[in-house]
Amino acid sequence: MLFIIRIGCNWIYGGRGGFMKEDDRSVIWQSTMILTIAAFLTKILSVGYRVPYQNIAGDIGFYVYQQVYPFYGILLILAMYGFPVIISAFLSEYHEQEAKWRIEQVIVVSFWTLTFLSLLCFFGLFFGAEKLSVFIGDPKLVFPFQSMSLAFLFMPFLAVMRGAFQGKGMIKPTAVSQVFEQVFRVITIVCLSLFLIYSGSSPYLAGAGAAFGSFIGGLAGVIALFIFYRQYQLSFKWFQRYPIQDSFQIVKRLLIEGSAVCISALSLSAFQLVDSLIILSELKKFGMPLEMAKLTKGIFDRGQPLLQFGTVLATSLALAIVPMMTKAKLQGNNKYIREKTSLALKISFIVGTGAAAGLAAVIRPTNIMLFKDHSLSVVLGVLGVTILFTSIAMTAAGILQGLGFTYKPAKHVVMGIVIKAILTIILIPFIGIMGAALGTVLGFAVIAFLNIMSVQRETNVFLKNGPFHSMRILISMLLMVLSIFLWQSSLKTLLISLESERFAAMITSLTSVIIGGSIYLLSLLYLRVFSKEELLELPKGDKLVVLYLKLTQKGA
Repeated sequence: MLFIIRIGCNWIYGGRGGFMKEDDRSVIWQSTMILTIAAFLTKILSVGYRVPYQNIAGDIGFYVYQQVYPFYGILLILAMYGFPVIISAFLSEYHEQEAKWRIEQVIVVSFWTLTFLSLLCFFGLFFGAEKLSVFIGDPKLVFPFQSMSLAFLFMPFLAVMRGAFQGKGMIKPTAVSQVFEQVFRVITIVCLSLFLIYSGSSPYLAGAGAAFGSFIGGLAGVIALFIFYRQYQLSFKWFQRYPIQDSFQIVKRLLIEGSAVCISALSLSAFQLVDSLIILSELKKFGMPLEMAKLTKGIFDRGQPLLQFGTVLATSLALAIVPMMTKAKLQGNNKYIREKTSLALKISFIVGTGAAAGLAAVIRPTNIMLFKDHSLSVVLGVLGVTILFTSIAMTAAGILQGLGFTYKPAKHVVMGIVIKAILTIILIPFIGIMGAALGTVLGFAVIAFLNIMSVQRETNVFLKNGPFHSMRILISMLLMVLSIFLWQSSLKTLLISLESERFAAMITSLTSVIIGGSIYLLSLLYLRVFSKEELLELPKGDKLVVLYLKLTQKGA
């Protein structure tokens, strides 16, 4: 979502045509916010369905789906963000009255390039499903992989039409198609899994049915885009021949920049792909029987929706800061850049720390509330620390992209993936599934560290800006965790009479989040982690300032 904001800023303040008029800026800001809201809703839908799916299909069924999901996750990011962003950037470089044929060339060459790529991925995954399943260590995964491969067929239509509309400044078709795609996908997943499981089908068939939901979602997205395509009466010469050299440059830029611009968003799916390929075979080396290894991987995968949801919360607060920083970069205001960079990183650190520590503190009742039992709660708690590093890494990546350094965060993600894979392979044979959790945490820690170092080199933010108050943030976090533990201890005697362990866990989890979050916020304000000026930059900042003044005046 951060690079969507960056594209919006470039449309408004930069581009080949210089600064836009105020009315044009207003329209494009509205369009950019529509796209951001659609991306946020898409993310929530993508995270939210996994809990009911696990409840329906069980841990083995969840394991099956999570083994094949990373392939779709990567496809989704590329078709939703990466390729459309680059195609729209291409189109924004040309004025229609000057180079209509160039616009058509970009669209047509991009379409046939992505068609070739999508067919390659489809045939590779469909016909290579058997070998891939054997490599992973579970031959029964063939049908789920083949079912998931169908989703690749819609990538060229989704990516090119979204890019074409965005290049013309029309954001509504992209936003509507994204929401349609995820709504129909989630409905298909839940309905098919319910039907298959309760009709006595195996978890593998249910997993294949869930994977088929990605095909239905893609179809819904394409239909929505074609409706807009007809409505706006767009037409292109799909079989026109163009100069090879020009076409090659388009292909090169599309594939390289399209992947680089969204690789930070790809990182969670890429880490899941590493787990999908490695964990099962490594658990067998640990001495675990195959069926137990599958169950363990399924329980471990419970952490993925928690990670994604925590990351959404953390990075969404930084979204309002990054476009301001991008504008300052285009205006050459380095002092403003440092201020906004510092605030964005501070927000990501504070929210990431609170989310990671809070999840660790409530992981046992949350595990029971969402997934029926408390299996591997300690491992999931450790995995939750990843939220801190993903929050920092993604915010820092957005800052670097806003400053024009697209390839640096991409390189850092690749390094983090390599470290994740190496650590997972090394650690699991010694400490079991905890090795996969530590590999994920440390892999993202490396990405966050490298991104932060790059931000420091480009902005000098930590030497020339105000104090970060790391110790005060950590004290606030400790007070939050302590309050949660005290609250949970007092609740035990009150809830012991409840027959439903899951209902008791829900009460414990939700009230702990409210109490812990309140203590964390009050502590941050009381300890003056934020200045009054910084609070005014945040959503509901005026109300936070009133609370801040009350607390600090009493504590003075």
